[in-house]
Amino acid sequence: MKKLLIILIATLVSCQAKKETTTATSGGTSGILDYLKEDSNIEFVEPFNCLILPPAEIYPDSIIDNTLPDIIKVIPANWISKTTGLYSYASSSDLCGKFPLFQFQFSTGSKGWVHGSQVFLTSQEIATVTLQNILYQLNMATSTGIGTATDEGTTGCSEYQLLYLTDNSNKLIHLVSVNPALQNLAILGNTNQQWFSYLSDEGMAVTIKSATVLNNQIVIDHSIEYQEGSREGKMYLSKEENHFVIAKIDAGAMIE
Repeated sequence: MKKLLIILIATLVSCQAKKETTTATSGGTSGILDYLKEDSNIEFVEPFNCLILPPAEIYPDSIIDNTLPDIIKVIPANWISKTTGLYSYASSSDLCGKFPLFQFQFSTGSKGWVHGSQVFLTSQEIATVTLQNILYQLNMATSTGIGTATDEGTTGCSEYQLLYLTDNSNKLIHLVSVNPALQNLAILGNTNQQWFSYLSDEGMAVTIKSATVLNNQIVIDHSIEYQEGSREGKMYLSKEENHFVIAKIDAGAMIE
């Protein structure tokens, strides 16, 4: 079965050397990826309910043990089941590092599990804009950890909403490339990754209010809520060839 899985998954992704593995405990981390704009455009064939972000390991069983080849490209996919328990890569009591495992059908007869730290659940469209005669849907894909709060109260953990644009006419998903040195980036999202995502935690929550096109750029208006007040923020997206990048972010004054 393992040999069959390796052969089938190799048709979707390239292989890379296996890292050291550990056994899961009931209860993911990701590092800084290279700034590669060419990886921000993803083709899709059918509807999907999540995005798998690299580098993601595939496990033949619902434990963190021996793995199949890593996923090294973003993959739109549909998860078919997930664990009720939360797991980390090493024994830890830190809830923020624990995620469910998600099972995927990669091809006929080929199933595998992916740690939830690399799985982002997609949402319904938030807004639509037409740029250069192409209609784009703006969406967010949300991280799958415990989140900012449970029925028992706040957790102290962060939640990320990955921004992506869908071009259904050409069957393309566009992620938004990030320049970590961009001014005001931290007021809306995470500065420590390849693609832009909004950040929510105990002290901040970001909402997209609207999106328009101005001077050949997509302008997204946001409301940013803090414990001590709120402010407005604008993000300007430019399209460079087929890639979307953040040109600038404007931040309004704090309103108490």
